[in-house]
Amino acid sequence: FEELDFIERSQGSVTFITQPTAKSLTASNHFVRLGQMAEMEQYFMEGSLSELQDWMLSRRLGVS
Repeated sequence: FEELDFIERSQGSVTFITQPTAKSLTASNHFVRLGQMAEMEQYFMEGSLSELQDWMLSRRLGVS
């Protein structure tokens, strides 16, 4: 949340910003990466072999 200015770190302390500017979570690279990791985990846990192969190829080719 630091990336979105929802918190501030200073000298080992974390301070919550009481009235932060509203921002989409997709504005955070870290949050987007976490979403991508969750998607990947879902394919590994629930997908068939062909679904997993298709998903991996789409990521390799940059196609979604």
